[in-house]
Amino acid sequence: MKRMMKKAVLCIILALSSMGIGKAQWVVSDPTNFWGNLVNTGTEIQQALKEFGVSTKQFEFLQKTYEKVSPYVKTYYQLENAYRMVLDLKDYSVNSVNKLARDPYLRPDEVVRIVRLNTMYVKYATRELKELAASVKDLGGTEHERVERIDRKTEIMEDIRAQLDEEMRRVAMISYERRQKEATNEYMKMTCGY
Repeated sequence: MKRMMKKAVLCIILALSSMGIGKAQWVVSDPTNFWGNLVNTGTEIQQALKEFGVSTKQFEFLQKTYEKVSPYVKTYYQLENAYRMVLDLKDYSVNSVNKLARDPYLRPDEVVRIVRLNTMYVKYATRELKELAASVKDLGGTEHERVERIDRKTEIMEDIRAQLDEEMRRVAMISYERRQKEATNEYMKMTCGY
């Protein structure tokens, strides 16, 4: 019995001696820095939304111009399809910003990223629309070459839309997970009193 007790004490002493030393640190908080960062984040969100609005207006102006020039569009199914995909990309970006920019479960830096990402896609759609308008005006080349150019644009727009869709799905999933976590926390507070 004594021997087992010595082994137990020896094991405890050995375990305690092998543990590292813990040190506590003070939490430093700077309220002026916190409020300054908050104001900067708000300004950054406003600036990103303003850039997005400008890009959307540029796209809509170009869209009106394109629709005036494009009675030719109706004769080419591929060109009409590419045009609809460009419009779809712009509409999807606008809807994403309107929906996710006001999501309370996303951090401000994530909102800024979403708005800037969608601004980039609207600018890309604007560039693609300009190129489609140029392809309507420039009827040079053979019929086969024109159709190939339009098909390439359609494929590019499909890829871009898939990338944007994946990114927005990922952001929505982050928001959903946070929403679920908050709901679980609320449930635990109600049921267990935590």
